[in-house]
Amino acid sequence: MNHKLIAIDLDGTLLNKANELTSFSYKILTELASKGFTIILASGRPYRSLAPFYQTIGLTSPVIAYNGIHVYNPSDPHFPAVKRTFPKEDVIAIASTLGKRASSFLCEGDKTIYLAREDHYLAHYFPYQDYPHQIGPIETNLHEDAYAMVFRCSHANLPFLKKTVEAHDSIAFRAWTSSFYSEAYYRGVDKGSALAYLKKTLGFEKEEVYAFGDSLNDLEMLDEAGHPYAIFHCKSPRLSSKFPSTKKDNDHDGVALTLAELFL
Repeated sequence: MNHKLIAIDLDGTLLNKANELTSFSYKILTELASKGFTIILASGRPYRSLAPFYQTIGLTSPVIAYNGIHVYNPSDPHFPAVKRTFPKEDVIAIASTLGKRASSFLCEGDKTIYLAREDHYLAHYFPYQDYPHQIGPIETNLHEDAYAMVFRCSHANLPFLKKTVEAHDSIAFRAWTSSFYSEAYYRGVDKGSALAYLKKTLGFEKEEVYAFGDSLNDLEMLDEAGHPYAIFHCKSPRLSSKFPSTKKDNDHDGVALTLAELFL
């Protein structure tokens, strides 16, 4: 067994611009998985959006979903999962204060996905059409705590959105890179804290961990790895300046080529 852990962000890192896993990346990851490498898909997406890639590669390892808010193993119900949710009272208060300043607002719990209105762009990352969902005012529809809060608003409204979100204890706000979308998160809960938990739970030392990312929400995860890589031409100048880069970008199998060079 190869005692190595490989944590990989999806969008902008492993997947190409069409949000696809290429045949070459599939080949490399399935070969590594068959050789005993522990491959962790780490994303801001919910697991249902990770599942097609997880299942295609044939993984049995844990996943990091919602940027570390939910860490569990879809293949092992006995794995000690970690999850933290936003209290529904806080979500409702934020939705009520924002009103029409947010042109899109999505949150979701264990049972249902809630959207203030249809959002077909967001559905690429948080698919909802084939899952239980409600469309309408979050203030009246939400009846459970939420794993995620995602917003779309104009750049002019970002300061108000940030102030509204961060008025609630321990909840912070970050904008998505080069996007009108943004999200709420808990301070200290991120892909890095999730990877630290998995290292401890699965018995990996830092030097046995490899990680790949492209955005600021990957920073803490890369810090937790002994061998961190920013994808070539990644969205975050901070990652590019702090970590080694892959030789190719996500449209040219940058992650898979690096892994093949390292291990195959």
